[in-house]
Order: sequence, then C-alpha cells, then structure tokens
Amino acid sequence: MIYDNFLDLMNDFVKDRISANVYQTYFFKLLHKDDKFFNTHYNIMQNLFYDVEEYCSDKKLRNINEIDEKGLKNSTISALKLINTMV
Repeated sequence: MIYDNFLDLMNDFVKDRISANVYQTYFFKLLHKDDKFFNTHYNIMQNLFYDVEEYCSDKKLRNINEIDEKGLKNSTISALKLINTMV
C-alpha cells in the first residue's frame, strides 16, 4: 500500500491494518509529501514525529529512551484525538 497523507496512515496503524515498521517507514516518507497537514498541526505532529523516531521494533536493541509498538500506537491514538478536536 502507498500512502499520500498522514490521516490515512495514522488510521490504518491504529486499526491494525499495517505494522509499526510500515507505519514508521511511511511516516518519514510523508514528511516530504504531506507537509501542509504536518504544518497545520505542527505541535501535535512534531510530538508524534519524535515518538516515531524513537520507535524500535527489536526488544533486544531498544534502549531506555525508545518505545515499542504499543507506545507508538498510544502516541498515534492521542495525536488523532487531538487533531479530531481541532477539525
């Protein structure tokens, strides 16, 4: 699947349609494609960006500052809730 906007990507991740690894990959790709959305919701998306950046799928490699899939999903759910209250 190819994503061209953050909302579709975020919703698919929280609905378990894609893995955290796929989510992370497309999140970074969308930074250059959907910058209008990112800039419109800058504070929310910037916080989510930091969490996406801190995601590490391998428990053995994950350090204390990195998050797992559950943490990433919770951050994404929180971001979606904030965005939906602004719409």
